[in-house]
Amino acid sequence: MEYADDVDFLDKAKKPLDHLQPVAAEKLKVDNLFMNETKTEFTHVYLAEATETDLHGKDVRGNESWRKNKTLGSLLCSTSDITAHCIQGNVTFHTLRKLWSRRTKIPLKARLRLYNAYCVSIMLYNCNSWTAPKVMFDKLDACHRRHLRVITGHCWPKSLISNQALYELCNEEPFSSKVTKQRWSMLGHVLRMNPDTPAQRALDFAVTGSQAYKPRRGRHWPKTNVQD
Repeated sequence: MEYADDVDFLDKAKKPLDHLQPVAAEKLKVDNLFMNETKTEFTHVYLAEATETDLHGKDVRGNESWRKNKTLGSLLCSTSDITAHCIQGNVTFHTLRKLWSRRTKIPLKARLRLYNAYCVSIMLYNCNSWTAPKVMFDKLDACHRRHLRVITGHCWPKSLISNQALYELCNEEPFSSKVTKQRWSMLGHVLRMNPDTPAQRALDFAVTGSQAYKPRRGRHWPKTNVQD
């Protein structure tokens, strides 16, 4: 291998990372991995206070700069990532609109297989790490049902069909259910890891001097799995 797409280092402060960058570049060369230091980005991940505003008087909470940063092809903010995946899925779905309209020539089963291959794979990419609120998953399910209605030809007001009947007709389930299954699958993978790995240690995180698990503020992956 001559090139690695992503190398991530985490620390509570920026100074150790400044020192680590040139060292990591030299160490990675030993394994024929070359780090482009000019493209290295530093991302400060934090949750702004509810009263915090920017220079223009706008609320910072929910608009922090790190929410637009990507790692391994996904935005760090799950809410923004779901919105982006819905947009990308809609673009792909619209590109294949001629296939969905040929209901007499292409059987429903074949159309659904094409939809799962081209659209679902985009919309649910890396969904096992999502920790967005329920309202975002409701929007994801609504986007999914809208696609299924077009594929099956049951579009309002010409044809009415309940959500449950639509899922049964297409032999599908809500995207939110699939995301939950993927999160549990990822949790099982993490639990099978070596206890010394960062993912395992993060599950046992506790504030110094406290015996109880006290996670950071905001919505995060372990807490989401507990809610599931």
